[in-house]
Amino acid sequence: MANDPENPLEPADENPQVPATEPPTTPAKESLLRQLLGIITISAGALFFFAVVFVGPFAWILRDGLGPSATNSNASDAIARMFWTFYWGPAVLTTALITVVAALMHRFLTKPPQ
Repeated sequence: MANDPENPLEPADENPQVPATEPPTTPAKESLLRQLLGIITISAGALFFFAVVFVGPFAWILRDGLGPSATNSNASDAIARMFWTFYWGPAVLTTALITVVAALMHRFLTKPPQ
């Protein structure tokens, strides 16, 4: 007999009219999500660091071209050319955005409940 308070093997529901529902995420899925977000955060952070430290200087050097057809650029024009050399700017902004979003999601998921 369902919802029998006398039966110790079957717990009684507080509201027998509403069926019991399972939580949307199980602890195993939540743990896997935390690990995945940690991996994404570290990977995107490393990629951002690599793009800024190693690719950025090459984009700065190559922004005006090499050889006899090289041109000079100044101020905002130099920054705009560097931004679009190898699509360095959009790549750096995208990896920075992914790193920040993944880090915030990881932080809020690992935060103990209050």
